Amino acid sequence: MSSEQFSSDQLQETSEGACRTSEVYSRLFAAGSALSPLLYGSKGNPADEQISYTTKDVQTVKGLYDRLKNSFPEAGRGYWAVRSWDLLIWQPVMLSIIAVYSMEAIPPLRLLGQSSHNGMVAGYTLPEGTCFTGETELLIQKAGHELADLSALLLSQLQQVCSFKPVLAQRLLSDQLLASLIRIPFLYGKGITLPILESHAPLWLQSTGLTSRPLQLTDSFELKRTGCCLHYLRQDADVCSNYPKKARLQKLQQKKAEHVCTE
Repeated sequence: MSSEQFSSDQLQETSEGACRTSEVYSRLFAAGSALSPLLYGSKGNPADEQISYTTKDVQTVKGLYDRLKNSFPEAGRGYWAVRSWDLLIWQPVMLSIIAVYSMEAIPPLRLLGQSSHNGMVAGYTLPEGTCFTGETELLIQKAGHELADLSALLLSQLQQVCSFKPVLAQRLLSDQLLASLIRIPFLYGKGITLPILESHAPLWLQSTGLTSRPLQLTDSFELKRTGCCLHYLRQDADVCSNYPKKARLQKLQQKKAEHVCTE
């Protein structure tokens, strides 16, 4: 279902008054900054050096990838690509979650312009535009469609810089979306429980064009992931606690260590 198919009685534009639109943006910027100082926003059109739908070349994305390559040469091209993708999508994912559960209004997130500095993506601009309100399920659908459009654009730009399979991109996006979703009860409360979020998860995935999967957690209340961030390939890192194939990797590492000891 596209956003144009939503019933006007169910999904309402809030741009009828500039005051209301301004309020939505102000609340979004405040909520993002409160969540993380890296998630700071401002109103305006994307700058030429930002990563956005107006980007005419991919120099900023390439700069991000090259910075990771130079900072962690031992990790390899797989890590550089995966880390670049994770950095490109973390702000859109968090803003989508905030918009639904804290704002109860969806701005035009597909028009997001993201800033990148020193191997990190942090900060964004958002052009003024129509915001939507409605029931939670409809907000999720709208936010999911916005996120799907933006992530498709970001993937296209990253693929101009490095080889990166869409299937892996979708798995990582799915992981990041669901991992952010389970944080909502701790961030906002408001009667939003884990069972409620479990019921919302399929709609989030469907609306974002991602493969359906259950929201499964580990004993330590971490998401059971389907993709790997490859963080363990860095010299300064270890295997993530919720790495999807941790047991097998640890067994291989043990065998490797035993082999070294016998040489």
